[in-house]
Amino acid sequence: MHGVTYWIAQFLLAAASMFVILVVLDLAGGATLAASWQMSAAYALALGAIFTGMRYSRSRRP
Repeated sequence: MHGVTYWIAQFLLAAASMFVILVVLDLAGGATLAASWQMSAAYALALGAIFTGMRYSRSRRP
């Protein structure tokens, strides 16, 4: 079983990588950084939580 620091690191890794991907996609679509970073951060935090929660629940199964 992994500790709390492992799951925090997993969340931060998932959220940070998703944030970078979403910002790059928004910028490639013609949006400005000032207009797109807030929604990208919100989506990245939500998806990071979902991804980490799914991995956590899968690791707890016998």
